[in-house]
Amino acid sequence: MGAFYKDNELIKDWVGYLAASERIEVLETHPFFTGVCSKCCASFGDSRPIHYDCNNCGWMDDSIN
Repeated sequence: MGAFYKDNELIKDWVGYLAASERIEVLETHPFFTGVCSKCCASFGDSRPIHYDCNNCGWMDDSIN
């Protein structure tokens, strides 16, 4: 738990560095889990993009690596 290296890049295990309340917030608000933009609630539909960047309001997914 914590982090690991992949192709000489340090990948953080987000469960290892977020507090329990922060993990709950991610689960309740991040588009990966909700399917909607956390800022404007625009739907991402059934797609599963790598980064959930909202074309409607400009919100950028940089919360999970």
